[in-house]
This record gives sequence, structure tokens and C-alpha cells, in this order.
Amino acid sequence: MAMDYKEKSDLVKQLAQSMGMQGGPAVKAANFDAGTGTLYVGSTVYLPEQIEAARQYCMAQMEKYKPLNDATFQTFEIAATAIALAQKLVVSNKGRIVITEEKE
Repeated sequence: MAMDYKEKSDLVKQLAQSMGMQGGPAVKAANFDAGTGTLYVGSTVYLPEQIEAARQYCMAQMEKYKPLNDATFQTFEIAATAIALAQKLVVSNKGRIVITEEKE
């Protein structure tokens, strides 16, 4: 199941939001189940294959923006690294990560 550019872009944006990036806290509660490698963002489910496709997209964007070494490059680098760390949790089966919306 190949993801198009918009789907990959949306997945990266949702990952960034779930990490509290883009100017504010997460909009929806998010869970990452290391037992299955599945990411749950609100009612949306991202399977390991989709997560890997998002990582590959970030890597491609890093190559595109690497010569600039600017905030865009760093954003994709952070997202790719975060995805890779989550994938390593699957290998070691470290349980569940839960990110919830912060209350003001």
C-alpha cells in the first residue's frame, strides 16, 4: 500500500503534533504500541508499514534540504530520528508510549 505525498506529509505533521511541535501541544491523544509497532492518533491507526514509509519520506526530504542545513532540514531530521527510536522500541518490545494533550 503506497502512500502519496499528501498522505506522507500529513503523517509527518501528525507525528510532529503528537510530539508537541508546531507551536503547541498535541491536539489528540496518541499512543504507540511497541508490541505491534502501531501508532494510534485519536481514532486514526497507522500500521508499521505506514510508519516506515513516513520515515523514508523524512529521509528523502532530509537529502533535499541537507545543503541548506536550516530549520526545515532539522525538522525532518528530528522526525526521522523519532520514528527510528520508536521502531527500536518495537525490537526491544518496550511497551506503550502515551502522549496526551496538555491542559492549560
